[in-house]
Amino acid sequence: KSFFEKFRQPIHSFYGASECGGICYDRCGTKFEDGLVGQPIQGVDVELIDPKETASQVRVRGAAVSDGY
Repeated sequence: KSFFEKFRQPIHSFYGASECGGICYDRCGTKFEDGLVGQPIQGVDVELIDPKETASQVRVRGAAVSDGY
């Protein structure tokens, strides 16, 4: 947030994994909320398993997901 305030350049949050590639992306780059990483990238489906628990699993489906995971 301080970088954005000083340089007025957007900072984008990005969430991904080596076996999935990119999963979620903050397209705006000017909203700064802890714990948020934006919306799923086009063509990627994301599902939280047991989202009310403290530790959830993220299920990802998309063309870039490696087989066997």
